[in-house]
Amino acid sequence: MTDAVTGDITVQAGLSGHVLEETIRHELVHQYIVRGTVTGPVSRFFYGRSALATFSEEAFAESIATGSVSQGVSLASGYITLNGAVFDGAVVAGVYIAGKAAG
Repeated sequence: MTDAVTGDITVQAGLSGHVLEETIRHELVHQYIVRGTVTGPVSRFFYGRSALATFSEEAFAESIATGSVSQGVSLASGYITLNGAVFDGAVVAGVYIAGKAAG
């Protein structure tokens, strides 16, 4: 687990070998994102509020950790629901339409 403010990483006790290595790589991606000047505030705002943002960050972190995009997407699919994705899509569409109407 990576603290969303400090980027400090906490790893579950008892992990070892390959699982520990993948977990640390996964959390280091979150740490890099959280500690970034731009990505940190954006991640803190959207992670947990946006199904697509949460899915994207988890898929990216797991893909880097495992070296496999398919494993990254597979893990991240547990973070997204149809309702969440539809809501995010509606928000994006609304912002796009409002922008077009404004000029």
